[in-house]
Amino acid sequence: MVVKDIGGIVIDAVHEVFETLIFILPEESPPEDTDVSRLTGELISSIHISGDINGIVSMVCSRKVAEMLTGNMLGTEGGEVSQEEINDCAGEIVNMVTGNIKSRFVEAGLNFLLSIPTVVSGMDLVLSFPEEVHGVRVTFLVEGEEVRFNFLYKASPALME
Repeated sequence: MVVKDIGGIVIDAVHEVFETLIFILPEESPPEDTDVSRLTGELISSIHISGDINGIVSMVCSRKVAEMLTGNMLGTEGGEVSQEEINDCAGEIVNMVTGNIKSRFVEAGLNFLLSIPTVVSGMDLVLSFPEEVHGVRVTFLVEGEEVRFNFLYKASPALME
């Protein structure tokens, strides 16, 4: 079965998670098809997927945004949050978004396994892919700041038209 409108699936998943877990409704830009070979940012939270589709779902944002999202999740808006709390919340966000995406793919007859979340943070981070990947990138604005979600995969007949 072919899955269409991956961008719409990502947007719906992010909205659902942000509204229920973070209590924010982000504004999205139109989804962009992408063939990126690397992700860059101050915080990259990702989950690898394998099965009918092989790839990665990621969230990329600045430390400022990560602190804001963590504060909202933990109910400490404006208060100090630790790096451990930021990492835990970023991992949970990408885990919930990926789980939501997976449920929509299962409804379409496709299945994949999820890895545990990986979170890296620092200045000028680069996450490179050794193989060619395709996919969709959706940029969201949260209180004027960008959060990018990527659904990237190796060539897959299930996602080709």
